[in-house]
Amino acid sequence: MSYPRGMMRGVKWTHLLPLEPVPPGGSAAPEPRQFTRWPAQPPPADPATVPFQEALHRAHYALEGHEDVVRGWPAEFRRRAALREHLDAVDSGGPPDDTPVRLIPLLAGEGIAWSRADLAWALATAERYGCFDGAAFALPGHIALSLTREELEGFGPALRAVLDEFIDEWDTPRATRKHLAELYGTAIGRLAGRLPLDLLPWSDPFGCYTRERLDRHLDAPEVTAVLRHATTLAKPKPTRAWLRAAAALPADLPARAILGCLVDYDGAVSFLSDDLLRGLAWMVSLNPSDGTTDLLGEAALAAGRAHHEAPGFPYAPQAAVALAEILLTRSGEFPARVLDEMCETVQNRALLSRVRSARLRLAV
Repeated sequence: MSYPRGMMRGVKWTHLLPLEPVPPGGSAAPEPRQFTRWPAQPPPADPATVPFQEALHRAHYALEGHEDVVRGWPAEFRRRAALREHLDAVDSGGPPDDTPVRLIPLLAGEGIAWSRADLAWALATAERYGCFDGAAFALPGHIALSLTREELEGFGPALRAVLDEFIDEWDTPRATRKHLAELYGTAIGRLAGRLPLDLLPWSDPFGCYTRERLDRHLDAPEVTAVLRHATTLAKPKPTRAWLRAAAALPADLPARAILGCLVDYDGAVSFLSDDLLRGLAWMVSLNPSDGTTDLLGEAALAAGRAHHEAPGFPYAPQAAVALAEILLTRSGEFPARVLDEMCETVQNRALLSRVRSARLRLAV
C-alpha cells in the first residue's frame, strides 16, 4: 500500500539532470534488500562482524546514543549502507518515517568521495518517491553538499525542482524541511555563487523582496555565517552561549538591513524566514543604541501585523514573540508604546498572550 503525498506537486526532475543516471556498480553497488527480522541491538563497532543487512538494521539504533559508532565505520561500508538506506526510503510504502533523514547524515558523512554520477543516480531514484516524510531527499542533499561548485555544474535546475517539491509540503515535519532546505539551499547557492537559497528563499515573497533590495550585499561569506547562526535559534530567547557566538560575528550590519526590510514589507513570511528573523532580532539587540530600540520596535509591529482577511495569522509569529521579549530589555518609553499597540492590534491568541505577558513584566 502506498501512502498519499499530501499537497506535493509531483514535480519531475530526471530530465533536468546533466548526465544519464547510472546505478553505482562494483563495490559501490547497494546491497540487495533483505527482509530478515534482525534483533534490536546497538550497532557493532566493526560492521563486518555481522551480515550487511543486520549491520544496517542495527545502525538505526545508533540514533539512541550510538551515533559515534556508526560514524566510525569504514567509509566504503557507510557508502554502501547509505545507498541501501536511500533505496529503502524511496521504495517504502509504509507510514512516514524520519529515521532515514536522521541516519543518512551518519552514513554519508566524512571520508566518502561522492561523485556527480552518484548525485545523478540519487536524484533520479528519488523521483519515484511516494511518501511525504522527506526521507528520499536526504541522500541526494548530502551528496550535493559534499560536491564543489565545479562538480555541481548543470545540477542547478534539478536541485531547485527537488527543493520546490518539499519546501511547502506541510505534511513533511517542519524540522525535516528545514534540514533538507539547508542541504539543497547551500548546494544551489554554492553553484550560483550567491547566498544559500534556503536563507531568504526566492519562493518566499519576503525572501524575494529582501534579495532584490539588498542584492549582492547578501552574497559575502560572512553574511552567510551570520544568517546561518541566526537560524540555529530554536526558541524565543537564546542562551548565553548563543549570544556570545553571535557577538563574535559581524552581525550588526546584515541583521539590521534585513530587519529593515521586514519593517518596510507588508505581507506574510515563510517559516524559514520567520525563524531567521527571530535570530537576527536577537543579534540586533546586542547593539544598545536608541536607534536600535526604534528598529526593534518597528520590526515587532511589522512581525505582528496580519492581513485584514486573516487577522489571526501574524506575518512573522516566531519573530514577533522574540521581539516582544527583546523589548523587555530596552530602555525608554518606546518599547511600552509598541507593546501597547500590539495588545490592541494582535488577534492571534497565542501571540497576544505572549505580548500581554511581556507588557505586564515591563510594567513591574
